[in-house]
Amino acid sequence: MLVYSPKLEGYFYTPQSQKAEGIEKPFRVKLKILSVEDLAELQDMLVTRTASEVKNNYGSYFINACYKGIVEWENMEDQDGAPIKMVKSVSNGIAKESLNMVPYQMIEEIGTVIISVSENPKNISIFADK
Repeated sequence: MLVYSPKLEGYFYTPQSQKAEGIEKPFRVKLKILSVEDLAELQDMLVTRTASEVKNNYGSYFINACYKGIVEWENMEDQDGAPIKMVKSVSNGIAKESLNMVPYQMIEEIGTVIISVSENPKNISIFADK
């Protein structure tokens, strides 16, 4: 039997490095569950085959997962403590200039969460902020 469950509007996720003791206002992102079309597009870009090699494109995979899956952020500040608003793309996800403010290691982590929850929505109980 296959059971369909309507998708959530989104869920908040706090990266592991932001859960450290002493961080009063941790940076966190609101993520959405990707459509099957988005997941297929990401899978298609993951591996490139040429006549002489097979190449994994994990960097592009995680970055594009973030472009598609991050819809909002909280607690991003400039060096003077002023809040920075996330710039959105025309598709209502995070824009390039905003994603470039997030450290790459965090992008890999967030991208992994987006993919994991989109492929199996039950994983939301593991990753979503309580």
